[in-house]
Amino acid sequence: MFCQNCGTQLNEGARFCSNCGTPTGDAVQTQEVQPIQEVQPVQQMPYYPKKINGVTINVAEVVIKTGFFDDGTPEEKAQAEQRAIEAVKTLTGAGMIKATFNVGNWKYDDELKKIILAFKTGITIEQPQDDGELRCPKCGSVHIEFNKKGFSGGKAIVGGVLAGPLGIAAGFMGKNKLKGKCLKCGHEWKI
Repeated sequence: MFCQNCGTQLNEGARFCSNCGTPTGDAVQTQEVQPIQEVQPVQQMPYYPKKINGVTINVAEVVIKTGFFDDGTPEEKAQAEQRAIEAVKTLTGAGMIKATFNVGNWKYDDELKKIILAFKTGITIEQPQDDGELRCPKCGSVHIEFNKKGFSGGKAIVGGVLAGPLGIAAGFMGKNKLKGKCLKCGHEWKI
């Protein structure tokens, strides 16, 4: 028997050429073929940041790990909510009232629900295209109104009585600041 690659004479039963290392026909036939395993893509944890007690946490991760939106009996749901409250307290150092308030608000956060549903079903959420319209930072609605603060005579009079000329200047404070208000969810923010 001779090597198919370099032509060196091989010993009977050799699986590889002693000169170049090429496998012989016997080696190829005796090799086990491993089936190709499908590799499941690793789903990345969604990121939905919220600042609680001065610390930014990934609310989506807390919700997923505590089972906050999972189906179950009322008792199981209450236990999941308690786990979420404890997680918020641990991660942020918030007290029981602040943690309970924040976790309670998650039940009404439609964006968070969408993110969790997409994660559980494996569906990717398309991010909305920037169409140039101003939107509410909380709910994304385009139904918003803007209020421009102006000179306040009341502030000036009260300030003048209490602090003299410096108080009159207080009437001009915030004169050119804009404030947005969402007509859908009521959220207000400074612009």
